[in-house]
Amino acid sequence: MTSQPKAIIPAVTGVVAIVAIFVAVGVGWPVWVTIVTALVICAIGALIYLALVPGRQPAQQEIFVPPPPAPEPPPAVQIDVVQGVNLASALPDYEFILDATVYWRMVATPTSTPHLRPGARAIDTIIERAAAVAATEQPGMAVRLQHRLNDVLGIVQHDRSGRIEVWADQVRTSLPETDVQRLRALSDVRKDQAVWEHQRRFECDKRQYLTEDVLRSTGTALVWWLSRNESDVTKAADLIGTMAKLSSAAKDEDFTAIGSDGAGQPFDLTQLNGSRSPVDLVTALMGALGLDDEQRALFAARVATDIASTGDAAAAEQIRLRFDVITEESIIDEDPEPGVHAWPADDGTERTAAATADLLDD
Repeated sequence: MTSQPKAIIPAVTGVVAIVAIFVAVGVGWPVWVTIVTALVICAIGALIYLALVPGRQPAQQEIFVPPPPAPEPPPAVQIDVVQGVNLASALPDYEFILDATVYWRMVATPTSTPHLRPGARAIDTIIERAAAVAATEQPGMAVRLQHRLNDVLGIVQHDRSGRIEVWADQVRTSLPETDVQRLRALSDVRKDQAVWEHQRRFECDKRQYLTEDVLRSTGTALVWWLSRNESDVTKAADLIGTMAKLSSAAKDEDFTAIGSDGAGQPFDLTQLNGSRSPVDLVTALMGALGLDDEQRALFAARVATDIASTGDAAAAEQIRLRFDVITEESIIDEDPEPGVHAWPADDGTERTAAATADLLDD
């Protein structure tokens, strides 16, 4: 049976029931009879409806699949501000001052029981991480520490309990102004001390050089002077007394006599008071330098050449004769100037003026 005839039966039953009620009222039936009549008509209509559709099957119920639960919203991010927290630096008694904005949120599935005050736990975690970095920085590096902490604390990390995720931003570090002034004062003192130490070491080295090298003896003093005044050999003889006094004073010794006179006898500088001939001066200079016989001949040859170049040929000849210095013309055409050769009285070894110059340089 189609759905349209099914709908007619209840409608017809209702109409018949209403008509019966009007008829009963018009005839004057009692009320209860009218009600019973209407109920009987409705019951008959229902039976007819059920009789006409004996094989009616109840409508197949659809399987209800509940929708998946909506994902839980992420935990809200909480914000706390940290100000004026002291962090120890790498130098005792100097502390940084930390200011930062702390961000944290609860973990959806915490690995341990909840914390009563998670915000305090988040702040403590940030301070602990910041303190580990600050302990490696010198107190004068507050600006560099600030950049380091903005990098390190900007990484989202769990606290040690695993309950919250925490990070920080807008990190600022500073040093008390009184500590800044102290550090500047200490830095100035260290710099001045370093300069003074370098100056003192330079002066000590210079005194040691003059005492142990230059003024070790009258000869070393004269050689040092000659190394700076190579073209003024004659004047060196006038400085023998001065050099002897300086050498003796540098060694805290009494000044008496220096060198020898070329014959193996001690040469006293007072002997020059009445004699100032070139030969005597050169002899005194050789004695002060402590030259042996071979070195004397070479030295005399060089001095004689230098004196001759000044125009005093007589004095140069006296020195050559005194120390057996022989001059001869060079056989090389390209060098027309005479060469000077010196032969010691007890040695036949030939030396040139160039060898004498090397000796003076040494």
